[in-house]
Amino acid sequence: KNKAFKNAEDANFVSVQARLEELPQVTRASQAWANDLENIPVFWVFGGLCIALNLSSDFIVWIFCIFTIARITHTITYLSAMQPWRSISYAVGIICLIILAIQIIITCIGF
Repeated sequence: KNKAFKNAEDANFVSVQARLEELPQVTRASQAWANDLENIPVFWVFGGLCIALNLSSDFIVWIFCIFTIARITHTITYLSAMQPWRSISYAVGIICLIILAIQIIITCIGF
């Protein structure tokens, strides 16, 4: 759409000058992606442990769903620059991870 390419080979391919900096929306999307890469793998590990430990209660399923909705909301609000909703959705996701960690620890210790 903008014909804005940072890499010279891409810019030359469409006969435009390469840009020195990324477009702001590309930078924002990259930051949102980086944030996802910091949080979602932890959820995968905790989710796998919950499944391996047979923590398949309705409560855990709800936490999985809430985390997924929170991360989708976080990405949308990050790309749209919507505060405080971005921080709220991030906090909800982190709370879900903490709850999963506590459930895993309780199960492993045998309370």
